[in-house]
Amino acid sequence: MSNSVMDTVSTESFLNAKLLCHSGQPFTLPHLTSILFHITQMSTHTLLPVITVICAVTFILKKHTACEIATAATEQLSTDLVPQLVALVKAAVTSQFEGMHTTSEQLANSVQQLSDSLTPTIESAEQMHKLLKAEREEQENDAKVAADQIEEAVNELHSSVEDCQKSLKALTPSLDSTQDRINQLSTQLLTAPKPATTQTTSQPTYSTIVASHLPPSVDKAVRCAAIRAREILLEPQAGNTLFPPNTTNPDIAKKLKEALTNIRTDTTLPGDIRSVTSLCNGGIVIELETEWLAAWLGSTTGRALLEGQFDSTVSFRIRTFSIVLEYLSIHMQIEQEGFLRKIEQENQLPSNTLTSIRWIKPPLRRTQEQWKAFALLQVSMAPTTNNIL
Repeated sequence: MSNSVMDTVSTESFLNAKLLCHSGQPFTLPHLTSILFHITQMSTHTLLPVITVICAVTFILKKHTACEIATAATEQLSTDLVPQLVALVKAAVTSQFEGMHTTSEQLANSVQQLSDSLTPTIESAEQMHKLLKAEREEQENDAKVAADQIEEAVNELHSSVEDCQKSLKALTPSLDSTQDRINQLSTQLLTAPKPATTQTTSQPTYSTIVASHLPPSVDKAVRCAAIRAREILLEPQAGNTLFPPNTTNPDIAKKLKEALTNIRTDTTLPGDIRSVTSLCNGGIVIELETEWLAAWLGSTTGRALLEGQFDSTVSFRIRTFSIVLEYLSIHMQIEQEGFLRKIEQENQLPSNTLTSIRWIKPPLRRTQEQWKAFALLQVSMAPTTNNIL
């Protein structure tokens, strides 16, 4: 009997004819294994050793097929997956290296920019330090020069005081001899017969002699201060006038004298109006004969009586004395309410003698480096002004 199985095609036909395989399906490992097990069931007379050998071959075929599959998978992984993994790793490493290189370049650029930006700052700081040092040296030199000038002024003042003392000592004998001569003349006049017309000679006082030897500038300043202490200021309220626009100063003085006469009482101090000065804003500066009369008119009683003599509303003010306060701290709250009253209490000054205070230079015009400033203080009484000075 000839063998009909010669190749792969005849093998498939034979197996299909014997119903040992599934028609149209590929011969996979499970399929081949199934065929071998079906072969063992073809005859009941098949010997056990044959069946055992067929099972052994089946398991060896399974192992061999698994090894081939593993080998093929390994080769497939080595061929396809490993290059892809290498490419991916290489791309990732290249990307990381490029990122690190870019970051390094950016860091180097940032360091360079920081160095470029800090260089002018350091140079400007050094220049500022030099300027501050030069300014401090200049201020020290100015302070030294000012101290020298003050010392020279004190020396000159001391010399002037010594000269005055020497002059006083030199004048003392002359004054004594003059006084003796005056006493002799007085005795002679008392003992001699009195003529029809006699001329009275007053004895000069020490104040008269000293005042006659005062420098013109000092004499003028004393005179101006004395006049200012006798003056009062009348100002009309907004929209009103004290007198008609064409009223002359003599007429104003006459009406003011009449008003002063009307308000006099038995306790009113003597004195009258000496002069009147009209201001551009309609106000009037009145010079009185005595300071006591000016003080009485500035009191509550005198002010009310004088204001009642005018038809329109009038603002009564006493002429104040200005004092420049130097090098005050800018943090001092001079605009605060009650500041002047506190200053009066701390310095034991009469109440309400400090009328106003303000900064000479407006605070908005100060520089950031300024710590001190000058202020202008207004004082209502001359004795208080002298005490402050």
